[in-house]
Amino acid sequence: MASTAEIRKTYTDFAKTLTGPKPLYAFAGVGDLAVEKVKSLRPTAEDAGLRERATKLPKQFAEKLVDLPKEARKIGDKLTDRVDTQVKAADERYEELAKRGEDILKRVRTQKSTKDLVDQAKTTISKARNVRGTATEGAKKTATAAKSTATSARKTATKARSAANATADKVGD
Repeated sequence: MASTAEIRKTYTDFAKTLTGPKPLYAFAGVGDLAVEKVKSLRPTAEDAGLRERATKLPKQFAEKLVDLPKEARKIGDKLTDRVDTQVKAADERYEELAKRGEDILKRVRTQKSTKDLVDQAKTTISKARNVRGTATEGAKKTATAAKSTATSARKTATKARSAANATADKVGD
């Protein structure tokens, strides 16, 4: 029987595997596996016998119930062993799914359509940078032209005022 410390260690070891890209790979692997399983679903002659087997289940359950150990200690030991076995099986399955997901992601990354999409994104980013540079340069030129126009207008206004004052002085004489 596995002790509480052993179960805790197994849990801790499993929790450590939930870091990095592995959970993403496992998620992708589950999706790929689901697609594969759905594609493989086809009615078979064995499916017809399912109803007959289902009607026998209550009787089989009753037979198994009689076979259960009488002592609670034996049941606890069995349950602990089963939990340990299931945790190990889940860890193995998780590793398989992560590997499967990693493979599917590698295939997607190397597909021509994915590479084309990445190239298009790079081109779009480059064009956006060029547009930003052109807009910045245009804004600087516009600001310079506006300052030049304001300075020129100020000079013209000063000359006009001087001319008006000179004309007023001549008329007043």
